[in-house]
Amino acid sequence: MKIQSSISKQTTLLLILAISFATLFLPLTSLKATTLTNGMNAEEIVFGSTAASQDFGSVGSSTASINSGYVYSSNIDTINHRFFVTGYLDNRVLIYNLNEDNTFPDYDADYVLGQSDFTSTANTTTQSGLYYPLSTAQDENGNYLFVVDAFNNRVLVYDLSGGITNGMNASYVLGQDDFVSRDAGVFQDSFAGFLVDISYDNDNDRLFVSDLIGNRVLVYDLSEGITSGMNASYVLGQEDFTSDVATTTQNGLNYVSFIDYIPELEYLFVNDSKNFRTVVYDLSGGITNGMNTSYVLGQDDFVSAEIQPVTASTFAVIDVGQGNVSYQRYSYDSLNQRFFLSDGGSSRVLIYDVSAGFSSGMTPEHVIGQDDFVSSSANKGQVSPGQSTFASPNEVQYDSVASNLYVSDFQNNRVLRFNLTPTPTTSGFSYTHPPLCTATITPNTITKGEEATLSWNINWPTNRQSSYYMKVPKNGIYSHRVNSIRINPKYTTNYNLAAINMWGANFCDTTVTVLDEEGVELINTNTNLSSLSASAGSNPFFRAITSFFARLFVR
Repeated sequence: MKIQSSISKQTTLLLILAISFATLFLPLTSLKATTLTNGMNAEEIVFGSTAASQDFGSVGSSTASINSGYVYSSNIDTINHRFFVTGYLDNRVLIYNLNEDNTFPDYDADYVLGQSDFTSTANTTTQSGLYYPLSTAQDENGNYLFVVDAFNNRVLVYDLSGGITNGMNASYVLGQDDFVSRDAGVFQDSFAGFLVDISYDNDNDRLFVSDLIGNRVLVYDLSEGITSGMNASYVLGQEDFTSDVATTTQNGLNYVSFIDYIPELEYLFVNDSKNFRTVVYDLSGGITNGMNTSYVLGQDDFVSAEIQPVTASTFAVIDVGQGNVSYQRYSYDSLNQRFFLSDGGSSRVLIYDVSAGFSSGMTPEHVIGQDDFVSSSANKGQVSPGQSTFASPNEVQYDSVASNLYVSDFQNNRVLRFNLTPTPTTSGFSYTHPPLCTATITPNTITKGEEATLSWNINWPTNRQSSYYMKVPKNGIYSHRVNSIRINPKYTTNYNLAAINMWGANFCDTTVTVLDEEGVELINTNTNLSSLSASAGSNPFFRAITSFFARLFVR
């Protein structure tokens, strides 16, 4: 999922003014990531009955309403500016309309799925009903919302392109042949029972589904569209679609809970909960049934499943009524090359520096939710929550543009936002022009289904240089270490890239033409999908202010 800025235009302008005037007296240099501290405070409650008052010292109400209830996970749609909260015991998904900069205009939900109103909580097995929903994911290209409907043993697919109405019907169902069945089975078109999580790969149109009891991850290829009851294309954790054996090996899984695909890395992270570990699949070379994992966290090797004391490199093990498990969820900061992992049983989020790459058994640099790497009590052992505490956090998501970390604080019935906005450092600063960029796509004409390489080059208009990053629409934020990515658009597409430093942005464009098998150009009439804009610093007033301070400080 790609997350856009949640900083208002007014705040951005004030920040630029403050930094610019400060340079008259202070030798500022460039931006660096906010100094992370163990046990740091959250900045905002974005969901829960305590959000309106920003009361960090109280547990949110579990009573279903327009702004309260149970929360299991949350998700952001930055293209259409929406925020989703899954209420598992309320059998619903709440939807918030966000401002254009993806901030919250208020803390009241605007729509609800699974129920006809904001106070109903009944579970049903219908085209519009839900029974224990746990997770959501979005297809940015098709504007589909995928919902894990756990006790109905299915994934519902909502088409939101025509708008949202309370209690609206799903358009498709995976795992069942119709909308009124909830059968379980170990087959290519069904789930063994109690699926937990999903993740969507927008670059390749693949949906990953964790099948808990089936000890497997099913992979659906949706590049040619969605049909109800369709077969999965690949299976991980098993050699075939009819096996469900739990194993502790490099290619085996035991009780698969949470998953997350990170497109910048082409890694699939899997919470192998009864093996008390996280395993990492490298999918850069493609997917094969039963393929091996590449890395393991939480255990010393691929064949161990030891319960160990909580440390920086091990995870808490808890009894959830189905035996001992550990559970983790994941996110990634591509600009600063940081990996976030929520260790629910330890009520903490671990932050890893992965600038040197991933390795098995690697240890984190920082922890939030706890003050050290060996503590694991909910709310740091206090009866009530605090501004720096969690009680079994689930979903964790990093906003690469606005530098916000969102954490679904499960047992405290709230979602927290941590501000990791970059801050200026000192030592001999003068204004640095944003870098100039050029972009190319090779080949620039492809047949639908083929891939091309999107590349970019940077040039500096003066001899002064600074830290910068590239924003590639629909693909993410990239540091100076990256200068190309693979793309496979479905239609002829113009890519507008942004080269950004602390003073502004410059843009560059390139286009790829997509043909069908008969050689006819495929054109999408939706301009939001046929012309992808990075839209960083494009506001005319912003650019004028940037230009003014450029003239003021360049010597």
